[in-house]
Amino acid sequence: MLSSRSSRSYFTTSPKAMLKIFHRNRQTTVFPEFVELHYLLLQETVDGSSLYNSQLDTFAVLLSNDVTRSLFGKFLENENASENLGFWEAIQEYKDVRKGSDKYLVLSAIAYKYLRPGSPLEIYIDDKIRQMVYNCLRKARIMKEEEVNEAQGAIEELLMDSFI
Repeated sequence: MLSSRSSRSYFTTSPKAMLKIFHRNRQTTVFPEFVELHYLLLQETVDGSSLYNSQLDTFAVLLSNDVTRSLFGKFLENENASENLGFWEAIQEYKDVRKGSDKYLVLSAIAYKYLRPGSPLEIYIDDKIRQMVYNCLRKARIMKEEEVNEAQGAIEELLMDSFI
């Protein structure tokens, strides 16, 4: 359990003070991976390598960094929400694929693994997004960039809820 001194707002406590609090408590918390994640992000802030203007900036760094994303994934496993990060990573993979036929295969795998009703990794996302993906598959076309961004933005909102 974090000490009572750590209950002050993340935004009103200086990064150096927060770093001390996290360092002192990072092995005794219920979710050590989550504290470790925040510790790493704060360490970057204190070291001056990166100053975040908001939680959104911090969250973007979390997702872009393999180490912090892995720690966040471990935290999400404890929260029974790791499928959300899996979907986010699958969408990233989809964005990286260049060949149209390969994109279609990746999209099919995403739909089967994360959107299919009853799937063990089914995500609870807006039905509009689910239908958008299924429509692309039915019409045998790849998703447009704005559709991909909309799907990824929807899952990022769910992930952000777990992060805050």
